[in-house]
Amino acid sequence: MMDAERRRNECYRVITEALDELENNSAGNTPKSAEAAATRDKVIARVLSSSDELAHAAVFKWMIDRNKANLILQSKSPYIEQFLQHEIDGGRGQRFQDLLWKFYEKSGNYGKAADKLSTLVNDQNSDIGLEQRISYLSHAIICARSAADDKTKESIDSLRDLLDVAQIQLSIRDTLLANLDLHSRANSEMAEHVKSLNRAILTLNELFINYAVRPISHSMSHSFIHLQVPCKLFKVQLAIFQCANMYNEDKIAAIWESILKEEFQKSVDPSDSLLHTLTQLYEIYRDTVFFPKGYLVRRILQLADGLGNSPRLSPHFYLHLCSKLEIELPDFLALLNDEYRNGDPWWSEQDSGRLYISQVALTASLSLIAEFDKLPMSVRGSIARDSTSALAPFVVLTRDVSASPRLQEIGTRLSSIISQFNAYFD
Repeated sequence: MMDAERRRNECYRVITEALDELENNSAGNTPKSAEAAATRDKVIARVLSSSDELAHAAVFKWMIDRNKANLILQSKSPYIEQFLQHEIDGGRGQRFQDLLWKFYEKSGNYGKAADKLSTLVNDQNSDIGLEQRISYLSHAIICARSAADDKTKESIDSLRDLLDVAQIQLSIRDTLLANLDLHSRANSEMAEHVKSLNRAILTLNELFINYAVRPISHSMSHSFIHLQVPCKLFKVQLAIFQCANMYNEDKIAAIWESILKEEFQKSVDPSDSLLHTLTQLYEIYRDTVFFPKGYLVRRILQLADGLGNSPRLSPHFYLHLCSKLEIELPDFLALLNDEYRNGDPWWSEQDSGRLYISQVALTASLSLIAEFDKLPMSVRGSIARDSTSALAPFVVLTRDVSASPRLQEIGTRLSSIISQFNAYFD
């Protein structure tokens, strides 16, 4: 093979040397350089219009050596595919693979383009980075959609599934990468871990076992390296469960508990960050079991009161929360009622808890009554009755002999709101 290539180069050296000279003389903006460029293009066109396959190959190699590979794809040579495949078979690397799928795409052979891109994505032995593999995957999907054959079109779902897995792997890699400077002791190991994640796309099962099933604070067995990971991959864990369509109530609750606590630890007032995170995740997991809306609101209530310390979230925060999570205020009042009666005993047994949940109920009911006349006439009566029932336990609470003056004041205002609701009874 090498002898044949050497003979080929010798046979066509006159052409490539002439092209070299013309290329060198074409530099600049003088009339002579323009003439040299025009002559160069004519020589290339003349060679590529011939039926001499070896001459085509010699010119193609010259183009590649001169960083003009795009000219190969622009030519109308009938030998492009054969040349590129020959170079690939000779082990000359990813560059020729890229040219081949681009050639297939440009010539309208979308099925072959998608196949070649898939080959690049799944090449376990190459140094193709994760982001480049994701780019290949995205383009493979585009090509598969345009393909004429049913077999290629049927591959779209599997390509999309693989893209989902690759995006999760990218999230894991980026999270570890962002924490390199935060954990200097683990930098060497973590850098190697990041490097491993940046190569071939792992299977969903590998990601599930290593990042979702096993606690992130424990030592994780990975196919590349054993590493004590000090990073918080809770959002990634949630994505893995969702991608795997694997629901485990306890594990999902534990992941959300970690997400919420991480937000509350960020600052004295975590409201903006918490709202942003919840909104972001709601957009991804809305109406699925992976976003347990009721559980999350209840848990935020419990964490927001600081377990007896001054409230860390303003009662007005819940108005924004309900808006972002598409929770109607009557439903939120019903949730507050249930949490107070059946939830943590903290709400009924501790002054701080009673005051906080009553303040939240007052804020929500004030907002509801202010907008009540905008509701359809047909639902006002039922909502008024349900809201009155939801607020009743809080009014009783504020009339307890042990109620503080602040709690009694809230009770007075709640009673006034209930009177306004009564006016809407049928």
